[in-house]
Amino acid sequence: MSPRLQRVTTTSAWLMHLIESPELVRTVQALPGPTFSALVRSIGVEDAGELLALATTDQLVDAFDEDLFTNRRPGQRETFDPARFVVWLEVLLDAGEAQAAQRFTQLSFDFVVQAVLD
Repeated sequence: MSPRLQRVTTTSAWLMHLIESPELVRTVQALPGPTFSALVRSIGVEDAGELLALATTDQLVDAFDEDLFTNRRPGQRETFDPARFVVWLEVLLDAGEAQAAQRFTQLSFDFVVQAVLD
């Protein structure tokens, strides 16, 4: 089995286990930030709406840090990717405007200003 297929199978199995867990919210929220970010990355932000809805603010911030701030070359300063932020915003809005607004109130003021102005 190819490593990519094995990763998908492993991720799929883990997700099925997670979804079937009676303590889903607690299980998701107990994930360390880097683990949560890796899970979102493996699923794809566009398909991770349910997980994002369950995430803690710290988990979201970790995922934002990994996905929204990138550098084109090693050693180059990281820059905010506003187009990618729009994807995140659309996924968060799928859970409802009120929940998305609540999420934004929990984020740092500086981050929200940067995200909106970029």
